Amino acid sequence: MTPDRKFSVEIAGLTKTFKSLNALDNVNLSVKRGEIRAVLGENGAGKSTLLKILSGVQRPSSGTISIHGVARVIGSPLQAEKLGIAAVHQHFVLVPNFTVIQNLQLALPANLRSFWISRSRAVARATEAVKSLGWDIPFESLVHDLPVGTQQRIEILKTIMRGADIFLFDEPTAVLAPDEITDLFQVIRRLAVMGKTILFVTHKLDEVMELCDSVTVLRRGERVFDAPIAQCSKSILASKMIEGTGVPRPDISVRSFVFQQSTSREPHEDADSTRIHATIKSSNIPRLEFLSVSTSGGTGVNLNGISFSVGAGEIIGFAGVDGNGQSELAEVITGTRTWSNGSIAMDGNVQTEIRPSQLTELGIAYVPPDRQNQGLALSLSIRDNLSLLRINSADSLSGPFLKRSNLNRHAELLARQFDIRAASLSLPVSSLSGGNQQKIVLARAIDQNPRLLVVVSPTRGLDIGATSFVHQCLLELKNAGAGIVLISTELDEIIALSDRVAVLVNGSIAGFIAPDASRSEIGLLMGSRVVRNE
Repeated sequence: MTPDRKFSVEIAGLTKTFKSLNALDNVNLSVKRGEIRAVLGENGAGKSTLLKILSGVQRPSSGTISIHGVARVIGSPLQAEKLGIAAVHQHFVLVPNFTVIQNLQLALPANLRSFWISRSRAVARATEAVKSLGWDIPFESLVHDLPVGTQQRIEILKTIMRGADIFLFDEPTAVLAPDEITDLFQVIRRLAVMGKTILFVTHKLDEVMELCDSVTVLRRGERVFDAPIAQCSKSILASKMIEGTGVPRPDISVRSFVFQQSTSREPHEDADSTRIHATIKSSNIPRLEFLSVSTSGGTGVNLNGISFSVGAGEIIGFAGVDGNGQSELAEVITGTRTWSNGSIAMDGNVQTEIRPSQLTELGIAYVPPDRQNQGLALSLSIRDNLSLLRINSADSLSGPFLKRSNLNRHAELLARQFDIRAASLSLPVSSLSGGNQQKIVLARAIDQNPRLLVVVSPTRGLDIGATSFVHQCLLELKNAGAGIVLISTELDEIIALSDRVAVLVNGSIAGFIAPDASRSEIGLLMGSRVVRNE
C-alpha cells in the first residue's frame, strides 16, 4: 500500500498473534479525513485488538500503520496521543474520587515547564469545549456521584480537549439513553465536518446505518467486507458478520443447557457432562416483593417508596434514563445498600436486612453492569474466574484443601456450554473480548441455580450473536421458574424480554406498562414526574 496523505489512517497487513490465536490476520484498512468508518464484527472478531494497536496499548506482530501518510510505530498510548489519536473507552478511564475538573486536568497534555495543568486553564478549556457541544457538565462534582451517561460525556470531552485528529470510539453508546445518543451523533458529525477521522466500533446495526459513511467487517480476525453505507443494509451487514469461515460456529438458537423444575436446587451433570441442569422449585409466592421501600443518605438517587413484585417465571424490566435509581435498586436487592423504610420479602420471607454474604443462601444471583470492575478478577485466569463461586461447595473441598481437578473440570464444562472462546482457559480473563467476559459473569450466575436473578445492562457492548445468546439464557432461566429483575437502558432489550415494564424516574416508579406498549408511551413515562405504584 502506497501512503496517500488524503488518508488519515492506513493499515497494511496488520497481524496480531496471541500464542496460536490470530486476533488480527493480515488486515488492510484505509480511512479518509472527515470519514466516519464503522468497524463491525462479533465479539472476538478483532475490533478491540485493532483499536488497542492504534491507541498504542498493544503492538502488532507484523504489518504497517501510516498516520497522515507517514509510516509510524505506535509503541505506547503517549505516542498515539502525540500523533493525534484519542480513544473513547467503553470502560471509563476516570478517577472516581476526583472531581470532573480534576479528571480533565489529568487529561490535558503537560509540557516541560509544567507537569500539572492549572485549574484555571483546565476550566477555560473545558468550558469552551462544553459550550461548543451544548452540554451541561458539573465540573465540581465527584465522578462517582455522576450517572454513567455523564461519565461517558467526560470521556468524550477529554479527547476533544486534547485536540485529537483521529477518534477511536469503542461502543460509545452502550450506556447512553436515546436522547444522549442523538446528542453524541451530532457531536461526531460535527467532528467529521471539521476534518476529523472517526473509527466507530459498535454492535448496533441501526447506529451504523444512521451515522457512518462506510463500514469494515471483521470476522475471526480477518477483514471480510468493506463498503460505503449507501451500498449496505442491516441484513447484509448481519450476514457478513456471521457467515462461516470454515470453522464451525455454535448455533445459539439451539439450547446448550436445559433447565428442569424440581424441589431441589443442587446442580448436577449428565453422564456425558454435556448439559447443565438448573433445578428451581416452582411457587405461587413472589420470588421478590418490595413494599414502599425507600433509601436515604449515600450517593446517587434515593429510592422513594417503590413497590413491586417478581413472580416465579417472570421477568420484570426496569426502564428509565440512566441515573434515576436503577443502580440503587440493584444495590438494595444485592445487599450493598440498606433501605430505611418499607419491607422486602424473598419467597414470602420478610428480610430485616440483606448482606452480600447471604445472596447464595437467599437464592439471589447478580450480573453487575460493569463486568470488568465488578464482575471479574482481571488478573486471574479464565478458569479461576469461572470457579470463583464454587470454591466453598462440597464437591470442591477436601477438608481445608481445594479439589482443583473438580474445579477445573467444572470450569471447562461451563466454557463449553456458554461458548466461551479462548485459546486456553489458563489465559488471563483480561485477554478475552467483552462478549466472552460477559459470558463468564453470566455462566457463574446461572450456575448457582438462582431463584432470583438481578441483571443490569447484560448486553452492554455485545454483538448480535452474544446478545442473542445472553437473551436465550435469561429466557431459559425464566422458563425454569426463576424470577428476573432486568435493569437496562436498552428499550429494545426491555421490550423483548420483559413480562412487565416498570419505569423509574428520580428514584420512584412512574408507572407499570405492558412490554407491547408504544415507545412514545414509555417515553412519556420516562419524562414524567407522577408516581403510580403497583
